[in-house]
Amino acid sequence: LMTTKGAVDQLSPRTKAARSGDALSILSGHGGRILCVKTAWHGDRLLSGGADRTVRVWDLAGSGGKCLHSLSGHFGWVSSVQYWGPNTINSASTDRSIALWDARVRNSPLFTLRHHYASISDVLVGSRTDPIMISAASDGTIAAWDFRRLSDENSQSERSKHRMCKVVRRPAATL
Repeated sequence: LMTTKGAVDQLSPRTKAARSGDALSILSGHGGRILCVKTAWHGDRLLSGGADRTVRVWDLAGSGGKCLHSLSGHFGWVSSVQYWGPNTINSASTDRSIALWDARVRNSPLFTLRHHYASISDVLVGSRTDPIMISAASDGTIAAWDFRRLSDENSQSERSKHRMCKVVRRPAATL
């Protein structure tokens, strides 16, 4: 597609950037390296995890890249982030844990999953309604976690009384 200089000057800055190969927006806020990113299935949110031990939630739709939330709770670098369902975020870390967050609450993780003896290298979640999550670690272990087991009535009421994160150490299965 060829355009004259006058026609290019009339384009919006975003369209000019897209045509020139420049970045549409720059997201800044992490205090160090960014190690992982993942978009929500609907495309209007982006998650990022970094060496600053935080998970950041970015708005890609309305504000053009504004950081909506910064989630702190890991003691190591955040190595994996993703959504599970509309409001649940999971993040894995070099601190050997997986944190499950409610994006609406944001104070601290709802659950911390601790089974592995080394850094979490990857996490796999199926569809938004699949209750199983698989985690893999640098120690050569793989664990399967069943979200239905995490949210039984006793742990929910106990946790809400004390407003604490529940630590789960036993996965549904290991490989």
